Amino acid sequence: MPLPTLPEVTLALALAWGAGIRVYVVLFLCGLAGRMGWIDLPGNLSLLSHPLVLGASGFMLAVEFLADKVPWIDSVWDAVHTFIRIPAGAALVTMLFSDSPGAVTAAAAILGGAVAAGAHFAKAGARSSINLSPEPFSNWTASLTEDALVPAGLWLAIAHPAREPAQEQHRVDADPRAPGKRQGERDFRKRGQRHARAWRPTCAPGSR
Repeated sequence: MPLPTLPEVTLALALAWGAGIRVYVVLFLCGLAGRMGWIDLPGNLSLLSHPLVLGASGFMLAVEFLADKVPWIDSVWDAVHTFIRIPAGAALVTMLFSDSPGAVTAAAAILGGAVAAGAHFAKAGARSSINLSPEPFSNWTASLTEDALVPAGLWLAIAHPAREPAQEQHRVDADPRAPGKRQGERDFRKRGQRHARAWRPTCAPGSR
């Protein structure tokens, strides 16, 4: 049974983590990227680029952007979205691995829901603590940070995915400078050994 590659796992983690914080940002940005042809959405994630899905996710993104800036309303919003973000994280990962065997898809859904739950409860708990402060600026700062953090995480997972160890070794072996590098390292070690021998004491300790 083929297992998911490391770049796929990285993307799955980013989708689930982002869904636990800003689910509509994840839905809209992934759909927009696929719609504009910036990336090829794998699996059933291509559904996010449908105009109806884009319109719905874009509208909810705008609503969440405003609701998340108002103290205590953001906590109510988080409480309601306990029943939305976690299933959405599991669903996104399931869509990503829709072409994989059933066992892989099921395991991915479980882990995706767990990652989304962790991100969601961490966010909701932090925002509840921040709301104890009477001034609104800390709340706005936290909200804007989340607005920027989720797109940045998605971009990193897509533009700079983790490499498989075999791919990294192949990249090094394919480098035309690699043989020269290895020869240089061997020459350096030999020179170090010669210097070490040259600095050995020529007489017994304590003798003059």
